[in-house]
Amino acid sequence: MHQQAEGAQLRDGGAVTRLERLSVTALTTLATMLALTPPLPAEQVFNEDVIVDGGLCAGYECASGDANTFGIHVKSDLPMITFEDSNGPDWEVSADSSGGNIFRIVDIENGSLPFGIVSGSNTASNDFALWVGSNGHVGFGRPAPAKPLHVMDPATPTLRMQQGTWRGTTYQIWDIAAGTSGFQQAHDETTTPFTIQKRRTQLGFLSWIARG
Repeated sequence: MHQQAEGAQLRDGGAVTRLERLSVTALTTLATMLALTPPLPAEQVFNEDVIVDGGLCAGYECASGDANTFGIHVKSDLPMITFEDSNGPDWEVSADSSGGNIFRIVDIENGSLPFGIVSGSNTASNDFALWVGSNGHVGFGRPAPAKPLHVMDPATPTLRMQQGTWRGTTYQIWDIAAGTSGFQQAHDETTTPFTIQKRRTQLGFLSWIARG
């Protein structure tokens, strides 16, 4: 009888020992898995100034090595920077291919697009398409505008004034051009009712005006 009770205690003690060993093994395995699991992405809040000594890549398509270039690198399928003014209108600078490969400045508050540059505008023939000089003058095709509005073109610099069909008005186009043939005003690209030829004297021009 005594031997049977002792054997039962040994068996019970052995069972407890095996259970303890299994528990320790399971906890060790769980700890190892938790240690190897990468941390979940979370926002990081900095309550003081942050200095980045090198390049910075922002965007969910940034990869290792993208920030090696100096400056700020914004990388995604729709890269944009939003300027959110807590006391005024918000603005957005973006560059994307969904609307024709356009670099744009958007007035978010009013939903308007006051400024845009289409990709390809910086080809050799279109360099300096829009240029504001240090004197405040504006150049079209001219990097150093000499007058408040300076238009330069390899062929015939032209200004176009176009009227839409607003309130029932008829669609109209007027071009003012200057080139080797002189100064001229064209209408609807079909007629040229007014032309000043080169070397026309002031007196001759006034006489022509009087006759007209």
